[in-house]
Amino acid sequence: FHSILPDDEQGAYDLTKFLISEGHRRIASITLPTDLVATQLRQQGFERAMADSDVDIHPNWIVHPQRLRPSEDMDWLGSVLESLLSSSSPPTAIMCGNDKMALRVIMQLSSRGIAVPQEVSVIGFDDFKIISENIIPALTTASLPYYKMGQRAAELAIEIANGATIDAATERCRCEIIKRDSHAPAMS
Repeated sequence: FHSILPDDEQGAYDLTKFLISEGHRRIASITLPTDLVATQLRQQGFERAMADSDVDIHPNWIVHPQRLRPSEDMDWLGSVLESLLSSSSPPTAIMCGNDKMALRVIMQLSSRGIAVPQEVSVIGFDDFKIISENIIPALTTASLPYYKMGQRAAELAIEIANGATIDAATERCRCEIIKRDSHAPAMS
C-alpha cells in the first residue's frame, strides 16, 4: 500500500538548524522512547543538522527515556533538567520529543525560576494546538502535517478510483516550523 507519513527527520533537522541560526550551540535533546520510529527519525535529523553546522553534540545532553507512554507521568524530567542545568555551560536550548514534554519542561523550568526563552529556549514537536497555542510562552514547534497527509491520501484515492495504477511507495509530508514565543537568540 502507498503510505503518506510526516517527514519527522526533516522536521527535526529544520528545528535544529533554526536554533543554530539563532546562535544556539549548546542544544539538549530530550526524546521520546527509542522504540518509536518517529524518535529515531527525529534523532537522525537532529544529529545531521548538528553535523552539517559543525556543532558538537554533547552525548550527556541527549536523553532517551526507557519507557514513556501516555499513562505514565514525567516526574523523571526533574532529575533530567537538574543534570542538564548543573553543567558549568548548560544548554541554551532544549528540544523536546513532543509538545506535551515541552509543556512539562517549561513548567519545571518556571518552578526553578528559569525564564523561557530569556534563559533557555524550549521547542516541541507536533504542534498540539491545545498546548502550543495556550502555554505561556506560546510554544515554537514543528507541525505534524495531518491536513496535507489527508489531502494527498484523498488525491491518491481519486487517482486509483479513476483507474490509475499506483506503485506502493512512501511519501513524506513536510513538517513546518511554527515560530511562537518559546525561543530566543542565544545569549552571548
